[in-house]
Amino acid sequence: MSATLEFREIPGFADALRREASVRREAWAHSHTQICGVRVRVLTLRDVVILEELQNGFFCPWRFDSDEEYLSHCAQLVWWLSDLPKPPIYSRSIFHPWVAGRQRQLLSKETKTKEIETKILVKKELATH
Repeated sequence: MSATLEFREIPGFADALRREASVRREAWAHSHTQICGVRVRVLTLRDVVILEELQNGFFCPWRFDSDEEYLSHCAQLVWWLSDLPKPPIYSRSIFHPWVAGRQRQLLSKETKTKEIETKILVKKELATH
């Protein structure tokens, strides 16, 4: 016993697919747009990392205590993506606190591991005597 499925064309489906494809293409067509009259560029992964380091509320911790704080983070985001002048950002200086923190964590783990290994060796030596 075999069953056959009948396929019927859904009215408007082909048009919806064309519209969706057009919208998706249009999203990547322009490298700049306007927000509140300010020309801004497309957000990049580098921007996300830097805005996290700058502690912009949209990237971390995603919490706003007041409307003023929300608006200030909006302004910071628009300013960062705009053509307006910014202070020089050197990868070493912007990421230095993060790198230093990671180094401290790694050294702390290494130190704890060495302390544990030393204690184990001492116990083994004491047990053999």
